[in-house]
Amino acid sequence: MGVAMIVALVFLLFAVKLADTEIDKSSKNDVYVKDPRITVAPSEVMRDCSLPTTVNYRIPYMEFTISFDCSLAPFSNEHSQKVFRKVSSYRLDGRTVCCDVGVGLQYLHFPHNIRLLVLDGYCINSLPPDTFQQFDSLERLEITASQFEHLASVNFRQLLSLKELLLENNEFGTMESGTIDVLVQL
Repeated sequence: MGVAMIVALVFLLFAVKLADTEIDKSSKNDVYVKDPRITVAPSEVMRDCSLPTTVNYRIPYMEFTISFDCSLAPFSNEHSQKVFRKVSSYRLDGRTVCCDVGVGLQYLHFPHNIRLLVLDGYCINSLPPDTFQQFDSLERLEITASQFEHLASVNFRQLLSLKELLLENNEFGTMESGTIDVLVQL
């Protein structure tokens, strides 16, 4: 099963790299997600931008790492739906994410299934108010080694299932009063 998973991931990475040139030739099973919050420049203008992500099924040894190409619009196809359907946690390394991509959560599949989300090494101005809107089953959020210019109280309001919040080695320029207070379930 391990070899099949690796072959499937290589295929997925190859498909992501080709999506920019073959978008007009996509099969009817491919769904290209259009997100109005994302501005994607033509590939010849956009610099290299990737989002290294560790994907875990919450089963020992069922973990792999993938890099999403942030210069392309998020998309999903039948194969990626199968691979990511049972994923329960993501660890995102924000050190190489382009500024206009934000946190990059739009690249994650099935956010409503995610129980653990780790955001590591980000340097962004602020989180959009609806950043965690689709993560309604999120139980643990870790934000580590990141810099945020501003953190608003609305950022955590949608996290009604959150049981643990770990903020470690972060720098916050400003944080609105009540930002953490909305997490009454902690």
